[in-house]
Amino acid sequence: MCQALSRDAWGALRLAKPIADPKSSRCLQATTAPVPVVYWLSGLTCTDENFAQKSGFAKAASELGLCVVMPDTSPRGVTIEGADDSYDFGSGAGFYVDATEPKWAEHYKMYSYVRTNHEDAPVSNPSQNASTPISHPPLPACYQVTAELPALVAQTYAGKVTGQKSIFGHSMGGHGALTILLKNPADYASASAFAPICHPTACPWGEKAFGGYLGSVRV
Repeated sequence: MCQALSRDAWGALRLAKPIADPKSSRCLQATTAPVPVVYWLSGLTCTDENFAQKSGFAKAASELGLCVVMPDTSPRGVTIEGADDSYDFGSGAGFYVDATEPKWAEHYKMYSYVRTNHEDAPVSNPSQNASTPISHPPLPACYQVTAELPALVAQTYAGKVTGQKSIFGHSMGGHGALTILLKNPADYASASAFAPICHPTACPWGEKAFGGYLGSVRV
């Protein structure tokens, strides 16, 4: 089962979160014990749907007993001038960093959105039906961005997922997976990257993204 969870937050911001649950009746292998979570980070121009639709991951995830979480590559539904001007910056190109430039800082917090621990995230009403979108009460200010995705996973799949997680990705997502692991080595059982952007400060994609979101490629 691929399930899309979303929540209106912080004005017009909306982020989609497809999740593949190995306990779905469609799965090839049934499991009753809680399963680890694998976060997949997609590359430039992708949405949360590309990997789910094109990779054929579900058979392997089912056989191995994994919950696969596929976040979007940028915020959606928020109007920022210039966000849709090019394929490699703004929409579809969040680069898994927390923007510090004022124009982008309010919404473009993709690093914190992905990496926060399940255990760190406040959870409410874990018995809520997982087939409906989650409606959170207002979160404390320190959690308004950093806890949304992990909180939704922990809440929706309470008792079905373990605290063990891994992260992997492709291209821009490979960069995200590697940098998130390097900054938080104790948080992940493993990390892998397919054709990652390994040296972003020495390539046009990274120079554009880091300069735009962070103000400089040297931070």
